[in-house]
Amino acid sequence: MSTTSRARVWSTFQRKSSADSDCPTPVQRGMRVGCLSRTFLESAAAGSLLEGRIVAICADPGMGKSALAVNIAVTLSYDRTEKISLLGYDIDACLGLLGRLERRVSSSISKGRKFCAIVEDICPVDEYDGANVAKALKRIVGRGGAVILVLLPEAEQLLDYLDECFIIRKEDLMVRGVEISAQGSSQAVMRDTGGIPALVERCVDHLGKYPRSEERRVGKECRSRWSP
Repeated sequence: MSTTSRARVWSTFQRKSSADSDCPTPVQRGMRVGCLSRTFLESAAAGSLLEGRIVAICADPGMGKSALAVNIAVTLSYDRTEKISLLGYDIDACLGLLGRLERRVSSSISKGRKFCAIVEDICPVDEYDGANVAKALKRIVGRGGAVILVLLPEAEQLLDYLDECFIIRKEDLMVRGVEISAQGSSQAVMRDTGGIPALVERCVDHLGKYPRSEERRVGKECRSRWSP
């Protein structure tokens, strides 16, 4: 399969119309946990995009990186947003795909359509490759596009080559006990999940729905998922 066809793992979504403006975003659907900190992060990241800065979300799996990236893009109502995954591609292929993305951005901007690119899963880079990838991303911004990076900690060296990048890290995404509305259970949830958003959401969903024995089983399952 060609590189171009295999790259069609990205999704495209258009600006929301007035008819669906009331549809809840992923963060709104999960307002029981992490609402205040996520809302602040979305606003701060959106402001950085408007200033022409790249936004990077760098954290482990289960931290809600992709959902946050989409919410940030939706907040600014871009005419076109593309979400592209570079998982499994080497550096040369990544640079080629970013070049094609730059051309799509240029075409969209020339037609007066605001464009946001959510770029996920860039592989770890060395000094030479990091500089080249950074240049490719900056060219997209230079064309008038907005860029949101979603990457794992092992690929964070790329951020050293992105001047004035707005970075959101794992500690910024951790759920805090005060953000959990399950009365009397926040300490237990935090103990069982370590504040990892995906696990917190699962535990909170089960509280009040199942007998105590089931709640203990869920807590044990959560601990086994995030403990080393």
